[in-house]
Amino acid sequence: MIIKPCPYCGKLINPESLVCSHCRIVNPFVKASRREKAKNVLVIALVAAFLIWMIL
Repeated sequence: MIIKPCPYCGKLINPESLVCSHCRIVNPFVKASRREKAKNVLVIALVAAFLIWMIL
């Protein structure tokens, strides 16, 4: 079986995995795609803007 190093910590993982289980637990956004990250940032910004609007 061919194994490869994790791009973040260097631990050896299976080729079909993107990151090792430790890095996935520490940083759940590692597994998220670019589109998911953009969506999460947009939702956080909208919620923050709504809260600021409610306070003012």
